[in-house]
Amino acid sequence: MIKDLRIQFLVIFLFSFALYGNTLFHDYALDDYIVITGNSFTKQGVNGIVDILTHDAFVGTYGEALELTGGRYRPLSIVMFAIEYEFFGSNPFYGHFVNVFLFALLGCFVLQFMKQIIHINKSSIPFVIALLFVSHPIHTEVVANIKSRDEILSLFFLIPVLLSSMHSRPIYGYTIGPLFFFLALLSKENAITFLGVIPLTLWCFSSDKIVNIGKKTLPFLIVAVVYLLMRDSYAGMVGDRITKDIMDDPYLNASFNEKIATIAYTIFLYGKLLIYPFALASDYSYNQISLISLFDYKAICSILFIVSVLIYALFGLVKKSPISYSILFFSFTFSIVSNVFFNVGVSMAERFVFLPSLGFCMLIGLLLNLICQSGIVKFKPLTYICIALLVLTFS
Repeated sequence: MIKDLRIQFLVIFLFSFALYGNTLFHDYALDDYIVITGNSFTKQGVNGIVDILTHDAFVGTYGEALELTGGRYRPLSIVMFAIEYEFFGSNPFYGHFVNVFLFALLGCFVLQFMKQIIHINKSSIPFVIALLFVSHPIHTEVVANIKSRDEILSLFFLIPVLLSSMHSRPIYGYTIGPLFFFLALLSKENAITFLGVIPLTLWCFSSDKIVNIGKKTLPFLIVAVVYLLMRDSYAGMVGDRITKDIMDDPYLNASFNEKIATIAYTIFLYGKLLIYPFALASDYSYNQISLISLFDYKAICSILFIVSVLIYALFGLVKKSPISYSILFFSFTFSIVSNVFFNVGVSMAERFVFLPSLGFCMLIGLLLNLICQSGIVKFKPLTYICIALLVLTFS
């Protein structure tokens, strides 16, 4: 396995471009109409930036905020689209290029973060985790769809948030980190789950006491409050609109038991796609996942699996286990799109696990390391061959 860190960064960057370079010549897709080709604010170029920053994401297209729970306030990616439109007009090549470029840089950020938190002597695990992340097929929707730049930008800013919060110099944790967090929130709302991930990271990978962890988390909490006030003013908050359209609420006609059972089974399906990403789909709208009851074996098995994994993670958290961290990282970041706490408008979408998948890739990397350490696989090159085959299969 490659030992030179600079070569590792280069491999991750070039490998990402190789995987998604074909998308540079793709056209616009369905959702691009909302944020680019049909958005009057975007088509004003830089003159539309103020309107983008002060309105719900749908206003520029439909003239009003749609009846979606909580609205949509993700202005940063749309501001980028407006700037691109100013210079290049309606040309999808540049939108796809920026997506691939940002994703390639993000892969390098993932490698840097894993190097920071995983301290295993002479280990290639951080590099393996970064390879798994950039090659995982479930990210295809995000990278290939220009509109989904909001997902890329969110994680792109969130990894520097974690690195800043762990930095020995307070200026990073109290100024630079919160600034990146604000940019992540302006990219997509799911960044707010890092109010849980930040203290979790400090607990597992620093020597800080609980009181100090609380102090270091406070600036990020303040930033979140500022963002929520902006969001409330410009786009509304979760719960202020109640949709009665089955296309915007897949559980509209479901009983409470059916809703819980189906959500649990859907979470299992996400796990299945992360482990065995076939076949992928760009849309999981009405009745793609049928309602099931709590007495359905699929619901029972899913609930037992979810509860068991969470209990294992919580027990390991006491010992600051990296495996527990990876599970809880996934759980925290996935919670906001799980439909457990509020309706997100669709039962399932592969883009929803773009951020949580980092926890999954970390888990796989750590489990591979445990297998190697246990002596189950004694021939080290065989391990590298297996990893290479897995990455190539993903690719």
